[in-house]
Amino acid sequence: MVRDRMAGVQAAIDDRALAEGAGVVVSIVHVCLACGDVVRADGVGLSLITREGGHEPVYATEERSEALAESQVAVGEGPGVTAFGEGRPVLVPDLDCGASQRRWPLFAPAAVERGVAAVFAFPLLAGAIAVGVLEVCRNARGALTEGELADALLFTDAALLQVLHAARVAAATPVMEEPHPFGGGIDRWPEVHQATGMVSVQLGTDLAEAFMRLRAHAYSSDRSLREIAREVVERRLRFDPD
Repeated sequence: MVRDRMAGVQAAIDDRALAEGAGVVVSIVHVCLACGDVVRADGVGLSLITREGGHEPVYATEERSEALAESQVAVGEGPGVTAFGEGRPVLVPDLDCGASQRRWPLFAPAAVERGVAAVFAFPLLAGAIAVGVLEVCRNARGALTEGELADALLFTDAALLQVLHAARVAAATPVMEEPHPFGGGIDRWPEVHQATGMVSVQLGTDLAEAFMRLRAHAYSSDRSLREIAREVVERRLRFDPD
């Protein structure tokens, strides 16, 4: 039974890659898209650990999933943040219930307002260390079935293998032709990193403090981190110590 389920997951991933044409290498993009197909998700997103110990979105199957991931980074809470920090799956079949609203008072109302009713977050565990989080979003309340949960865990394992493989390739390649090793058009927040460095210089602080200021500004202005970072990079927004 387990082998059959594993084979089904791999077949779904391969089908997504084959849909792009013969010879296309399977990437994390195909893992996320196939996961959405199999577990009946309205959106799937992947976030990975950063050098500073936080996490950042690297791919989402649709804009709302990306916005939810960014929101969790900005406010510092949510199912993905919890799964990442505690190293265990966090399954939330109803974001609009009292327990969810109390647990994530900043994230949950915003997610519900965007039309997301349920989120299921699975940490990518390399041993005991979480290197990322795979998040499944749904527009309707309700728990994953036993089969969907088993499949989601297998897709999480597949995502981890892709991430670890990409890390090995990056470490062994002095100069990458791609801007990152994950393929499929993933862009690991270059404008946010650039903006963080610029704010660090403007404020005379370390990168961690500068990133916190970016997050706070994004949250207080109800805008995405990417928008704020783009304004900093384009020199339309400047931070000062006061």
